Amino acid sequence: MLNLYTALDATFPILGGYQVWADVWVREGWRVQEHIGAGTCRLLDSCGRIQRKGSAAACIEAGMALAPMPTASHAVVILHGLGRTRRCMRPMAHALATAGFRVADITYPSLMRGITDHAAQVDRVLLGLEGAQTVSFVGHSLGCLVIRACLAGVRPWNGALRPTRAVLIGGPNNGAAFADALKNFSPFRTTGPSGLACTTGMAHTVPPMAADVAFGLIAGGTGKSGYNPFLNGDNDGIVSVRESRLGGAADFLLLPSFHTFIMAHPAAIAATARFLHTGGFATP
Repeated sequence: MLNLYTALDATFPILGGYQVWADVWVREGWRVQEHIGAGTCRLLDSCGRIQRKGSAAACIEAGMALAPMPTASHAVVILHGLGRTRRCMRPMAHALATAGFRVADITYPSLMRGITDHAAQVDRVLLGLEGAQTVSFVGHSLGCLVIRACLAGVRPWNGALRPTRAVLIGGPNNGAAFADALKNFSPFRTTGPSGLACTTGMAHTVPPMAADVAFGLIAGGTGKSGYNPFLNGDNDGIVSVRESRLGGAADFLLLPSFHTFIMAHPAAIAATARFLHTGGFATP
């Protein structure tokens, strides 16, 4: 599978590249990415142009010299869902940056690695957020499980950063019956270990949300029977409202949106910014 995505990366970068490169350092849209097969790194500017190739240390050094130094001390790590890229989180990232947060929108190879590996990658990015004092998290779908795993770990970055809040959007927090139905279907196997992590049997192996982090849940649905008649209860077409629930949440918001688009829903973006500022979704 890795060879397939590597070949796609060489021929059609938009198809393969996002599944073989992992962000290990991010600042103001600049990023250092590591190739998950070769281990080589590249520095991309805020327009996605390659500015340097080489070792991680050399690319990070160049990035620190070239990328603008952020002024915000509250960082927000944004994680996309399974098989997606950071591009789908652009509206959220732009809005949070405008709201005064320091945004680190991470690309991770969701089809190639498991939850633990994704969490370790997030740890590397967090270690490089020099100047930040606090950090919050925003995740869509699989990204919600990655956040939980990251916060439950050793947290090597915790000495410099204090975790505060998190917003989990459309997360299969209890696993998804939709994933259960597809897990033996050949195309679904291309989603790798992360796809299986979204099944009801595996999602419960992901640690619950850390007790020291206030979190809010946003789910999609109609308020009635949901968008997908084959799922039990209200749902966003892929994840049911019940499956998105997680004990200990500080707030919950139901929006009329499909799973694929809910992270870009204007109400979800506005509510996320409010929660990160105030700890609640409601307008003060």
